[in-house]
Amino acid sequence: MTAPSDSPVPSSSVDAWAELWQELAGEAERIRQGGGSKAIERQHSKGRLTARERLELLLDPGAPVLELGL
Repeated sequence: MTAPSDSPVPSSSVDAWAELWQELAGEAERIRQGGGSKAIERQHSKGRLTARERLELLLDPGAPVLELGL
């Protein structure tokens, strides 16, 4: 991603923001996965379910869910 040549924002700034955005997207995906496979395995080894697994059991099948935040 590059800035137009007439842009008042330097190209390096746009590149830095694009890199930060990618980092944030990766972190958000890791959080949605419950902290990663190691964290899920750790919960399961203790006989626990993840928060999303507990919610899945609690909610009616097919019920709409609005998740706020990450």
